[in-house]
Amino acid sequence: MWDYGDHVVLRFIRNRPADVILPVTVVADADEYTALYVPAGAVYKGQATREGRRLDRSLPFLERERLVGGLADTTWTDTNVLMVQRPASLASISLFWDAGTGEFRNWYVNFQAPLARTRVGFDTADYLLDLVVQPDLSYAWKDQDEFREAREHGLISSGILNAVETAAHRAEQDVLTRSWPYDAGFEGWRPEPGWALPTLGLDWAEELSWPDAG
Repeated sequence: MWDYGDHVVLRFIRNRPADVILPVTVVADADEYTALYVPAGAVYKGQATREGRRLDRSLPFLERERLVGGLADTTWTDTNVLMVQRPASLASISLFWDAGTGEFRNWYVNFQAPLARTRVGFDTADYLLDLVVQPDLSYAWKDQDEFREAREHGLISSGILNAVETAAHRAEQDVLTRSWPYDAGFEGWRPEPGWALPTLGLDWAEELSWPDAG
């Protein structure tokens, strides 16, 4: 288990070598849940081509998937984020605060693989579907088209996608019934004033594999 305040690496590795590599600060790491913090200003690595050209959402989803082959530096901006995930869960629930004002913006349910422990932190994989939950607990689904395309083109196994759909139904019920974590008071959490920005150490790429050239 990691300790409160440790800097570790959260890696999303559905594609090779990875989709996102985040430096995070550990807020909690216990049997009940793990909570990881990403502040505005943190430099992380996102999807890129083999040549290092950054890929963003201006490109159609299937084109981005085809081009992923490397990683490029970018900076987390505008928000501070606390990500909370229970063991074996396919849903990570994030809380977003405005980096300038500190105002709580929204919850964000990201459907992803359960956190797997590594020597440098945690690995997971993003399964595309998202649920955006407002402070009043009204909500809207996001990226359903990408989720559908992933099924149609076999980008993610049908077994995983079926499990995600089950997890999505459960997550929706949690919102409707004001269940954990919506009743846990996480909105009132704030980082320690003296915490430094987490950074990626030299070992962030340990055991990652890159696609073959060509």
